[in-house]
Amino acid sequence: MLLPVQYLYVISVHSRTLFSDFIPFLRQKAIHCIVDIRYRQDASTDFSPVSLKQHLKPYGMAYLSFWEEFGQVCEETRKTDGAFDEEKAWQDERFLRGIERLRAGMEKGYVIALTDAESNPMKSFSYLVIGRWLETQGYQVWHVLSDNQVKSQSELEVRERQHHQNTLQRAHAAAMMGRTGEDIATAYLQQQGYGILDRNWNLHKGSELDIVAHRDGILHFVEVKTRSTAEQITPEQAIDAQKMRHIFNAIKQYKKENGLQGIQHQIDSIAVVLRGKDDYDLKMYEDIQYVETRRY
Repeated sequence: MLLPVQYLYVISVHSRTLFSDFIPFLRQKAIHCIVDIRYRQDASTDFSPVSLKQHLKPYGMAYLSFWEEFGQVCEETRKTDGAFDEEKAWQDERFLRGIERLRAGMEKGYVIALTDAESNPMKSFSYLVIGRWLETQGYQVWHVLSDNQVKSQSELEVRERQHHQNTLQRAHAAAMMGRTGEDIATAYLQQQGYGILDRNWNLHKGSELDIVAHRDGILHFVEVKTRSTAEQITPEQAIDAQKMRHIFNAIKQYKKENGLQGIQHQIDSIAVVLRGKDDYDLKMYEDIQYVETRRY
């Protein structure tokens, strides 16, 4: 008689091609049942539903499809950014039915492995939705990575938080570096006799004017690009045609809002390469010329 278990596995089959590479792990973990939660299933591989059933049968392992319970809910609750509406999923009757079936299986002592098609476990429905739900109910969820490393739900959550923290730190560092570069560029322009009218004038995301200056009756819209010496892309390379289109749109609106349509203007760029706190190189490019019209 099997004793109840309080855990299950999640295995991504995204990068797996042969069942023969898969079965040793299943046998090692004494898996009784594969529960397929994939919404889209490739019929041409060893991991198609038909192939899985055939491969599992000689080893006494069962195959179940939870396409309706989890696969459909996964697709219907997926957001445009790739995340999931957890609350909506957790309240869906199909999802709850699937959870109850998993719970009943574990109560009977069956060791279950869910199969997921997501290559990154931290972006998967099984981690973000199923795993989090089961963890709140006291079950342990083990995620099997592509190299067969096994990580717990809590370990992946720690990794996710660390990744998020690192992302925020990089964004903050980039913002601080950009601000430093703009301060250096502003001081340089003032030394060259420019008057500063505005800084960081924002039309909308992606359409910002770093510095608006004037000298000798001409408006200067100055795009500042700052990089560290460790970066391979130079500041000059960071201004492409798409960025210029955003600048043109912002200039048009800026001149309109400030009643400056009749004033001549040009677009300049200042490239700053930082080596240290007070150690940098600065290069100014005047009157950048692109194909798009600048007659506003």
